[in-house]
Amino acid sequence: MGRSYQDGDALVAVCIDKDKNSPNALKWAMDSLVQKGQTIVLVHVNTKGTSGGIEDGAGFKLPTEPHMKDLFLPFRCFCIRKEIQCKDVVLDEHDVAKAIIEFSANAAIEKLMMGAMSRGRFRFKADIPTTISKDASDFCTVYIINKGNKGCIWISKYTLSS
Repeated sequence: MGRSYQDGDALVAVCIDKDKNSPNALKWAMDSLVQKGQTIVLVHVNTKGTSGGIEDGAGFKLPTEPHMKDLFLPFRCFCIRKEIQCKDVVLDEHDVAKAIIEFSANAAIEKLMMGAMSRGRFRFKADIPTTISKDASDFCTVYIINKGNKGCIWISKYTLSS
């Protein structure tokens, strides 16, 4: 995949889904890592087969299905209000962690944000954010964002800060 962003800007991606922590991850990225005019890549992993998306010139698969476009819409609106450019990307893969790790390596993502997993009653799957932070490329810093009672905390690939 070719990189079509300014060389001075780190390529930043935010993983999104329907979870309540996804907007927190985007907000934290905008407040902490990007400036007006910079581009954020919004990434969603579709685990239910094929999304029907089409690839753009940089090799990113863009959402075309109405329900996929609806998923991205509130995130895009937030970016527009903050004067941040955004690029929508859909990954079709049953293994969410694998898809994000491969995408971030291939797209040379330097900073990857994602919301912490919601704490449900039963947890049968591996913790996706932890798996990604352990297996991400050396050049990619992973931030796991969780908005708690004390504000945002983040976990980078190597350190824990609050």
